[in-house]
Amino acid sequence: LPLPEIRTEWADYYRNVLKTIDGQEELIVKPEQAMRVMKVMEACFASSLTGQTLDVNIPPLLLP
Repeated sequence: LPLPEIRTEWADYYRNVLKTIDGQEELIVKPEQAMRVMKVMEACFASSLTGQTLDVNIPPLLLP
């Protein structure tokens, strides 16, 4: 499933966080999305240390 390419600057993320804190916007990157990425990254690091493949239990992401 191809995903659309979204061009943005890294600072846009932090602007969004600030505006979310100020109550002006909703988070662009939801905590559930960040946790999924972190689980994959942790598995990548663990795999590189052991040289083995790992199973990663990632719950499905519920999109609106």
